[in-house]
Amino acid sequence: MFAQTCQSGFVSLLYSIGPRPLQLWEKHAGATPGKIRRVLDDEVQSAVVELLADNLVPTWIRCPAAAADEEEEEEQQQQQQQQAQLSTTSLHIRLRHLVLVLKNLGQHLSLEVQTADDRGTRRRFRFSTFQSETVVHAQIALLPLQLDEGWNQLQLDLVDLARRCYSARYAHTISVQLHASCRVRRVYFAEHMVSEAALPAEFRLYKRLSALQTRRLQEQSCGRAHQEHQTEEQ
Repeated sequence: MFAQTCQSGFVSLLYSIGPRPLQLWEKHAGATPGKIRRVLDDEVQSAVVELLADNLVPTWIRCPAAAADEEEEEEQQQQQQQQAQLSTTSLHIRLRHLVLVLKNLGQHLSLEVQTADDRGTRRRFRFSTFQSETVVHAQIALLPLQLDEGWNQLQLDLVDLARRCYSARYAHTISVQLHASCRVRRVYFAEHMVSEAALPAEFRLYKRLSALQTRRLQEQSCGRAHQEHQTEEQ
């Protein structure tokens, strides 16, 4: 996806204030009542993407679409076919830091990052709030995720993760998948980590909407709530 793109500084995957924040993402709300929508967060007075569900498994967003199916295909196809697939179904982002600006809603959530090392071996790192200890298997590492109340800036050093879990050299990220429940302001990759004060304005958390943007988003939220109420009555 980004294999032929010059990668330096920042590569953004999700910006909740943009006109189409989930343009690069596949959405799945599941058979159980799950919600993936844009709402106005009162704490930061900003448009954010909300993933909400009682069961986190079937409600998720993934970038790029269908990347998670590669593990099964890897067992069925030859190495040349895998490499051809890699350019179309992989993010192929080489920057080492993955950053998610998300809000803890007091419910469980899970994040899975699929990567490749310099030998082409693919592995997944799954962070979950219900995971109590680190468990490393051959193809997946299960890691605990601890979040503060409210808004968090989750920073993952993928080079360090690959080295510590597998004694491997990180090459690039294949996919990112986030499961409910949480609110998301920003998902991006960074070449280097810097303080929030040194970030471009659009990457900072507390950038407020204009009065007009706030009013429009409130009207949209009220309209959706009214439609949902009518549906429940029917």
